Amino acid sequence: MLVKNGTLHLPGGIVQSGWDILTQGEHILRIGENLSCNDTETIDATGFQVFPGYILAMSSVGAHGFGERVYDDSETTSSINPHLDIVHSFDLRELKRQRFSRTGITSYGLTPGAISLIAGQMAFIHSDGARTEDVFIRKSMAMKANYTSMAKSASAEKTPRTHMALYFMLDDAFREAKAYMDKDKKDYDEKNVQLGRVLRGEIPFLVNAFSPQEIEAMLLLADKYAIRLVICGAYGIASCAAKVIEKGYHVILGDLTYMLYATRYGTDPSQLLSLYRQGLKLSLATSNDTAYPPGYEQLMWAVASFASAGGTPSELLEMITINPARALGVDDIVGTLEEGKLADIIVCKENPLTRYDAKVVTCITAGRVSYSEN
Repeated sequence: MLVKNGTLHLPGGIVQSGWDILTQGEHILRIGENLSCNDTETIDATGFQVFPGYILAMSSVGAHGFGERVYDDSETTSSINPHLDIVHSFDLRELKRQRFSRTGITSYGLTPGAISLIAGQMAFIHSDGARTEDVFIRKSMAMKANYTSMAKSASAEKTPRTHMALYFMLDDAFREAKAYMDKDKKDYDEKNVQLGRVLRGEIPFLVNAFSPQEIEAMLLLADKYAIRLVICGAYGIASCAAKVIEKGYHVILGDLTYMLYATRYGTDPSQLLSLYRQGLKLSLATSNDTAYPPGYEQLMWAVASFASAGGTPSELLEMITINPARALGVDDIVGTLEEGKLADIIVCKENPLTRYDAKVVTCITAGRVSYSEN
């Protein structure tokens, strides 16, 4: 496929007008001027803006169980579930109903929900595909946890009722996993095997922590066990930002309109933008692991809020593409328009980073047109 003569938004804030993208199979083969290839499907992008596909760092869409009206993304018979894998709750029909491609969202971190303390393993998937096996890009690529009041409301009879209990249970789980790793001879234990991957730094540990107190507790846990912490929700991150920047932890900001969390914790896009320029690794997301359908509107509302605070188009693009890819550890395959990466490309009429009324006219997912306005 050849995307011809568009205005390309490339890594580092570089914008090139009149450039082309040539794809081969699922990947970008070449980027440059005056590219051509015989017998190639051509998309004329003259006068249009061309971006990498947007990435939602976290979404439970596909695992909520909307069709059955049960939340299939949250196991509540136990609070500690590192052995559970979200792929076994995935329903392609639910993903197709969302129609992400119309809005330029080409991939996301498929995550367990917001209830269990350690909720389970995440996967990274495309937002469109004919078959289930078509959408999965990487399985078991992160561990999801929740250190918020929601983790105290699980339906199991014996659940933690305080943050004291939540922290102890997390600490105890990691301590047990560390002891398991240190044994020369041991019986197989899937829970400890998966937590061992977190302890070895093989996969990131994404944890919902909203208030400053919750974030500080997770910073202590990360220090103790040297884990690749990613703080999600993070509405009260400003008061802890210096430590987060120093450690290089990623932050995935939750939906600024959800449950008034931003108001409760004084989340200020202007302040966060200033911290971003000081080194805070920030991604924008939606609160779509909390059992309501997420949407493009929430994501772009966050973009508009940061634009109003003075964010530049290149900064905003980073926050919804390469930054979430880096947080999830998949930046080698998605997040930017680069040769060798997956051909996740959107062609837009006007610039969605400067105009809220801009729209996607063509979406290409893994080298295949997944949406076209025509």
